[in-house]
Amino acid sequence: PNWIGYEAYKLFKKIYDDLSPSANKYFESVYEE
Repeated sequence: PNWIGYEAYKLFKKIYDDLSPSANKYFESVYEE
């Protein structure tokens, strides 16, 4: 059913949103060197 894919999408988006700020900081610190 569609709700399984929707729940998986929400979970993935939550993880992605949680990781992207730290990933952005990481890449910024790498490229500033």
